[in-house]
Order: sequence, then C-alpha cells, then structure tokens
Amino acid sequence: MLIGRRLAVLVAVMLVAGACSGSTLTANEYFDQIDTLTEELDQSMVDLGATYAADLNTSIDTLRLDRDLSDPAELAGFMSDLTDTAIAKTVVWLDGTEEPLRAFLAGMEDMSPPEDVRVAHDTMITATQNAIAVLPDTTAQVRTVSTAVDLAVVVENSPFAEATSNLQNTCLALQTIAGDKEIDVQLNCGLGSS
Repeated sequence: MLIGRRLAVLVAVMLVAGACSGSTLTANEYFDQIDTLTEELDQSMVDLGATYAADLNTSIDTLRLDRDLSDPAELAGFMSDLTDTAIAKTVVWLDGTEEPLRAFLAGMEDMSPPEDVRVAHDTMITATQNAIAVLPDTTAQVRTVSTAVDLAVVVENSPFAEATSNLQNTCLALQTIAGDKEIDVQLNCGLGSS
C-alpha cells in the first residue's frame, strides 16, 4: 500500500513537472518567436491567395473559350459557370487556410510568454481558435450563393472574415506591447492581405 502511494505521488510530481517544464521566455525571445510565427502564417496566406487568384483566372479564361459573350444566352451560361467555379475555388481556399492556422495555433500554444504578455498572448490563441472554428460555417455560407456578386458579399461579411479581422487586431495589440517595451520587431499582422 505504501509503495502504491509513493508511486502515485511520484507520478503526480512527474506530471506536474512535465506540465511546467516549458521555461518562461524573455520578452525578446517571445517576440522573436511570435515574429517567426506571424511571418510563416502571413506567407502561407499570401501563397494561398496567389494560388486562388491564378486558378480562378485560368478557369475564367477557359470558360470564355468558344463563347460569344455578346449573346445574352452565352453570357448567362458563362456567368452561371463562373459562379460555380468561383464557389468551388473559394471553398478550396477556405479549406486551405485551416492547416497554416492550426500550425500557428500549435506554435502559440507551445510558448510560455512573459507574465505581462500572457493576457494578449492568450487572446491571440482564442482568436486563432475562433478563426478555425468558423471555417465550416463560412464554407456552408459560400456554398449557398447564387451569383458571383453574392459570393463576394458573403465572403467579405463571413464569420471567417470577422474572425481573421479579430486575429489581426490581437496581433496588432502584441505589436503595440513590443513597441512599449522598445523591442525592435515588426509583426506580420496582415494574414496575407495586401
């Protein structure tokens, strides 16, 4: 019985030690790591956006082939096909954002920020989790549109657009903290936007 208790205590101590093993970063170390994470996320989003635009432009060129767009019936068919293609490409783009967001989230969760940055750090984690969580709803909304104009409106006003805007704001809040601490860093808070 005594051995069992000692073993239980030893296991408990090891678990606590394991949970607390990540040493707290200095402010400079923290912002160096955040800089790397935001740069990687921004570049991934830029790459996804570039692929989306290139694929969509190629599809538009293909859809135009052998069509007389001065003919109202041909134009209507083109617009219908264009909408279907744009929806499909947008869904692929949205799906593609999940992996870099999850990688960013994992990097954030692995960090032990300085105590005076913890609230802003945790807020950024929550904002990233929210951006991932709303992807299915946004994709569902995109699938319901009937015109290319509607698609643009839905994407611009989507839960994902709001969530990524919030994520950008949390990044900017960290940038402000870095400035207050006179740490020379320029975080990539654009998330792929120009």
